[in-house]
Amino acid sequence: MKKTLLFALVLALTLSFCVRISATNNMTNAITINNVDVVFDTNSSLTEAEKQLIAEHIVYGVSDVQTYGLICNLFGHKTTTEIVTTITHCVNSTVPRCLEEDWELIICSRCESIVEETRLAYSYRN
Repeated sequence: MKKTLLFALVLALTLSFCVRISATNNMTNAITINNVDVVFDTNSSLTEAEKQLIAEHIVYGVSDVQTYGLICNLFGHKTTTEIVTTITHCVNSTVPRCLEEDWELIICSRCESIVEETRLAYSYRN
């Protein structure tokens, strides 16, 4: 009986540690700018610099004209698709306060520009 209880206790402690590690790994895929969390997929192929550029584009919008390289002008964009979730905090003064939006971004890996962005879904949460 003692061995079973000890095994169950060790298993419970191990699983709780694994859940904490998983939660912290998911937060490394989030970039916070102003009041907006931009959360990337855990399997994203983007570098940290690309994630930062995309997060700034989503939060601030397009601020200046982007020029494409010669390769993109001649051969077209080499695109990849990423799903990004944004959580904008304190949108409403009453509950539910936060706006959560799911975006599909088509990104060119050559010139690092967002070719197309589409809002897939949105919801309000606490």
